[in-house]
Amino acid sequence: MGIDFKIAQQKVIDQWLEIVGEPIDSVSKPRYFKFRTLFVNVSDSMWLHQLAFMEDQIKGKINKSMGRKLVQKIYFKIGELSASKPKKPLKKEDSRIDLYGFTNKNDEKDADAALNALKDADLKIALKRIMIKGKGVEMLRCVRKEADSICS
Repeated sequence: MGIDFKIAQQKVIDQWLEIVGEPIDSVSKPRYFKFRTLFVNVSDSMWLHQLAFMEDQIKGKINKSMGRKLVQKIYFKIGELSASKPKKPLKKEDSRIDLYGFTNKNDEKDADAALNALKDADLKIALKRIMIKGKGVEMLRCVRKEADSICS
């Protein structure tokens, strides 16, 4: 399974409402894929039973909307439907490190150049974020190695 397959799987999760419609979306939320199995939380046992009967229809809608066979099985389970809690903004006293501080404008230009051929704007933004974050991690590691060698 390549990166394009994983991106298509993420699109299923992101576009759940558009794929299955509001009635099903209101009682279920897709959580993640494991290989070709989609794991979906459902509000209660009645809906779990109903959606289990509708599994083939839902798989068909997903695969048709994505233009390929992405889902072989859907595993429904009773669970939390609310979206993950929004992250609080990064504060100065927060112990996490802002990795964008370890990058520069050239890193952004390199990412833009590498992603120039992509037509999907959302995908381009997501991949650029990943590339810049990866560059920030790389730079942070270098800074830590230098600090370790000085302190030793």
